[in-house]
Amino acid sequence: MDPDGEFLRLSTVLNDAYLHAADDGRSVRLDACQVSYNAVWAVERRPWTDGQGRVTPYILLRGAYGRYLGATDTPSSCFPCLRVVAAQRDFDEAMVKDIMWQVFKRDDGMITLLSATGCYLEYYSRPRSSSTTRLWKVDVLPRLSRPQLMIDTKPKWVKLLANLQWLCSSEREVNWVLADCAGNINEAYWGRFMFDGRDISSLEKELSLLVSLPTTLCVRAGRHGQPTPLCINLPRSNEPLHVVLFLKNTTGSGRLVYPDLSQQGPRIKLD
Repeated sequence: MDPDGEFLRLSTVLNDAYLHAADDGRSVRLDACQVSYNAVWAVERRPWTDGQGRVTPYILLRGAYGRYLGATDTPSSCFPCLRVVAAQRDFDEAMVKDIMWQVFKRDDGMITLLSATGCYLEYYSRPRSSSTTRLWKVDVLPRLSRPQLMIDTKPKWVKLLANLQWLCSSEREVNWVLADCAGNINEAYWGRFMFDGRDISSLEKELSLLVSLPTTLCVRAGRHGQPTPLCINLPRSNEPLHVVLFLKNTTGSGRLVYPDLSQQGPRIKLD
């Protein structure tokens, strides 16, 4: 389970665009919309101790699809090209330095994020200014014990395209496991079936029929990833999905927390 349960949004200094987990399930993008689960990142603290006993405080940022904000090996298309692209990444190994971020705070409340591999989280502007493109404003969100219905503000033509895309989509593999009442997962008991489309409600219904009990659906990106309550439709890609089911009204489901998109809380200490 998530040991921290804190949520934040990151926005740029120049145009107040928010960092989003894109709905392809892999990339990240900037968008002005803040009332979106895609703009929210869950905080996990992961201090790291080197061979000499020195502790470096790192955080991990987990997005709406359960994947983690991280640097990739892909060069950026922007000049200069000595930079790499940020993305949503799986947490398959016990330590993935590309998703570990060190926070540097400024007196004005803004932050910079430096990965354990030496990459800054940076955006591009025209004209580009190196003094501001590494700076991020942090909005902190209060927690909810239950999910909140999304406010759909997309234009009608966007919704129509999404529906057409759903009709043309192919099946994806869904791997699923039922956690015990305490929220523990037995890795030997994963099941598998094929699911067509992106609709989260339909997936929840199919899984509920499989277990014959009311459950809460979470997605997990990698063996070491934290289960993330899935509050939006599935990503557009047809990559295999790993789902953890928590029985409702149990200790495990009671530990699940959700961001309150309608509110903004106090500043959070990230280091």
